[in-house]
Amino acid sequence: MKGVDRRGHRLHGIGWALLAGLVVSCQGSGRGEERDPSVFAEGLGDPAGIAVSAEGRVYVADAKKGVVRVFDPLGRTLRNLGKGTLQNPLGVAIGHGGRIWVSDSIGDRIYVFDPGGRLVRAFGRSGEGPGMFSGAGPLAWSPTKSLYAIDIDHNRIQVFDTRGKLLRVFGKTGRFRDSAPGEFYWPGGIAVDAEGRVFVADTHDFRIQRFSTEGKFEIQFGYQGEGLGGFDHVFGLAVDDAKNLLYCADDRVKLASGGRRVDVFTLDGKPLGSLAPEADRPALIHPFDVAIAADGWILVTERGQGRVRRVDPTRLRVSANDGKAPTSRASSPRLETAPTSRPQPETRPAR
Repeated sequence: MKGVDRRGHRLHGIGWALLAGLVVSCQGSGRGEERDPSVFAEGLGDPAGIAVSAEGRVYVADAKKGVVRVFDPLGRTLRNLGKGTLQNPLGVAIGHGGRIWVSDSIGDRIYVFDPGGRLVRAFGRSGEGPGMFSGAGPLAWSPTKSLYAIDIDHNRIQVFDTRGKLLRVFGKTGRFRDSAPGEFYWPGGIAVDAEGRVFVADTHDFRIQRFSTEGKFEIQFGYQGEGLGGFDHVFGLAVDDAKNLLYCADDRVKLASGGRRVDVFTLDGKPLGSLAPEADRPALIHPFDVAIAADGWILVTERGQGRVRRVDPTRLRVSANDGKAPTSRASSPRLETAPTSRPQPETRPAR
């Protein structure tokens, strides 16, 4: 798309742990320093997508530095992969055999690396046709070994097999705050549960849509607002099948602490509350993606802050606006403060 800042899927104008008391070594200083236990990793350029392997390793797409950062379960850097190949990695997912699948929103390609970081294959290119992208976005794997990839500018989901062969496409462009079921307006996150159901964060429709494995629309939930079940700009998603929970990174929703939050729903769309760092810890700033760490804590990437945060999933908060969530369809969201005229998008989320 001409004229669009493609450094990261974010709103233009927004500068996009395992153990409490973890002590790590200061690089280059030779002395120990206590680290904020709410910080899993810091010093990244622009952390976007995040994924956790079966072994507990954490993979973070660093959109600014053009690499995927690999950490051990304690947040210690193991290696970088994709240097010299990736331009603007946005999404990352761990597939069959531990292979790392990475979307590049500038190159409009998906790259596949083996567990050692060696490039195995790449597929996709810029364009409008099937298998092409205009902003290759967040990724998610299904239990049936299908890769679901967001095509941001085309407002669709493309599904590939383990060889990169296109299987199917679903979704189409809707209208800001008023898309019909099965339509999107700038999808910003995706996750698949153990049953193969696909959850898509429909960012500028302020909702989440759930689809069958084949891409058939099932349900939708959410609205524009700060109350229980409301969103401002929902992005990354993560499913906890064991607990029947969906975690959602919600950017720009102000809490009493001045920070943003991770919203929590059941897999059937019932809102339960939200998560955020403790009051004595720095608030979340522009949360973009979420993942579940090996110890069960929620990891959140903060774009523009260069860090990955840890959030305690047991400290669920309920909004002061609980009970004010509208019952209207998400495709016709009700604002908590009604505008005098139909609003227009602030800007398109650039990548």
